[in-house]
Amino acid sequence: MVEISELLAKLHGLDKDNCTEILWSTAMHDVGKVTIPAPILHKPAQLTIDEFDVIKTHTFIGYDILKRSSKPFFKSAAIIADVFDALLQKRSYKKSWSIDEVTEYLISLRGIAFEPDLLDLFLENI
Repeated sequence: MVEISELLAKLHGLDKDNCTEILWSTAMHDVGKVTIPAPILHKPAQLTIDEFDVIKTHTFIGYDILKRSSKPFFKSAAIIADVFDALLQKRSYKKSWSIDEVTEYLISLRGIAFEPDLLDLFLENI
């Protein structure tokens, strides 16, 4: 995830300092998971609907924590998502998606959840 983000930043033409900021910001993307109870976060079996709803809150919580900072590093981390990686990974509550399923999903959100130029650059270099 970190390496993909840094490469995308380089391909987009960001300077070395901004690429480094993206690299380190990406490492913070799941900070909201610290608020998820361990029995849910590490449950080895299928999650209940209520547990899955709790898991999904980590993205909003992480964003809320990070966006409050005056530091650019944390503001960058607030908006970085790991949709590509998350969908490819098998979890106790979901099967892994194929690369084709993931790319179709990303394309369906082009201009909605994903900045079109960056998504195109990502897909061209997948």
